[in-house]
Order: sequence, then C-alpha cells, then structure tokens
Amino acid sequence: TVVEARDTEKDCTVALKIPHEYVLAYQGTRRFLREIDIQRSLRHPMIISCSEAVELETYSGKQTLGYVMKYLQGKTLFDILDEGEILSDECAAKVVGYIAHTLDYLHRKGIVHRDLKPENILFDNGRPILIDFGIAYSNNHQGCMTGGIEEAFVKRSKKKRRLTGLHAVGTPEFMSPEQGLAQPFDGRADLYGLGMILYRSLTGTLPFTDRNKIHIIKRQIEERPRSVNEERAQRGRPPSLLEKVCMKLLRKKPHRRYQTGRGVV
Repeated sequence: TVVEARDTEKDCTVALKIPHEYVLAYQGTRRFLREIDIQRSLRHPMIISCSEAVELETYSGKQTLGYVMKYLQGKTLFDILDEGEILSDECAAKVVGYIAHTLDYLHRKGIVHRDLKPENILFDNGRPILIDFGIAYSNNHQGCMTGGIEEAFVKRSKKKRRLTGLHAVGTPEFMSPEQGLAQPFDGRADLYGLGMILYRSLTGTLPFTDRNKIHIIKRQIEERPRSVNEERAQRGRPPSLLEKVCMKLLRKKPHRRYQTGRGVV
C-alpha cells in the first residue's frame, strides 16, 4: 500500500509504502527488505526514488516496515489508457523509448523488474517514471531466480502441455512465456512486458485475456498474438509504423526479441 504522508523534518509531502499485513504473514519481511535494498541502490531520473526505510506502528499496534519515496501526483499510463485513449505512434514511441532506456539501466545493474505494466508507469511533468519494485529480482539477492510462478508446475506430454499453478508472481497479462514456464529469465522478460504495454497503447486492448489467470499464462506460452495492425484495422484505425517493433518484443523465444533496452531505443 502506498499512502500520502508528511515529512515533518523536511516539511514536505512524501509517498510512504507499507506492506500489507497478510503479505508479511505469508512471506515474512525478506521480500520487502529486498525491495527496499533494490530501491535504495537505484539512481535514475526515470525511476521513483527511495530516500529511507522507516519502522512504523500500525493501527492495530503492530510494528512494521516502510520506506519513503518522492511524492508524484501524475496519472499512470493505465489511467490514460483506461480513459479510452490509444496513443499516437509518436507518443507511444516516446514512452516506450524512455522506459526501454530505463530498463537498460536496470538490466546492466543485474535487476529485472518482473512486473512491467501500465499501472507501474507514472507520469511526472510528462515524463514516464517506473515504479513498484515489489517483485523485482536482483543478481545480488538469492531466491526467485526462475520463472513467474511460485508453487506451480508445468506438466508436459507428447500431445499437450498443461500448466497448473497456485500463485503467479507478476501480472499474467504482461508476463513473458519463460516466466510462465518457471524457466530461467533475464532482462528480456521485461522487454516482453514492454511489448505488451506497447500493444495495449497502440490497439486499446490486450492480446490475451481470460477470467482464469492460469489460462492467460497458458496463452502467453502457446498462442501468437494477433498483429497490431490487424487489431487496429478491426477497430477502424490506420496502420501503425510501430507494429514490427511491438511484434518483435512479443516473440516467444527470448533470443528472437530485442536483446537489450538500448536495442529497442
């Protein structure tokens, strides 16, 4: 949970992130401490800045952790798209270019965000800022080295492949196939998520949706998305010049995508 708070020493408004009690009960403090450690290691103009970790007392009287971030008042990309807007090629190229540049910085530091989606891109004076490193993976930390599924397994046979899971790490609509298969991943998994964001920005929809989240992950693994311009044509919109960029980002095999954020830019 992120709430607005007041820093009385600096006399300014800040954002304060506090983990849900049920998350701490299920996972303990290890993941949240890792998130704080990752956030404090990052210094980039398009990544939300974290100034300090704090100890807090909840309304129920329990002690918990939190960390202080810069307070930003802008809309998220999700807010903009949810208003029914489809981004122009020029605007979409700028947003994706900025985020790809930011991802290149992260990946060079050995960090994978793992939850790239419109809700985690916040605009500050027109500039996209990457937020929420709650499930980010860093080479400097142990654990969470493979895949996007916890307590899940993939069953394979000659005839079909079946995916069964109890809890997915990340957002299935934006999750890369290798995460869904619980395979080793790297920064190219984030680039797949970036492709999904671009697809949503250019078409107004996502290629894979379903009420059952496991079915979405299965479709990410097995189905090829309808091309951007096919989707746009169905909605009466002209072709986009960014279709090739988007569809390359969404290739199933990581080695067939762009290999770095810099390559996307």
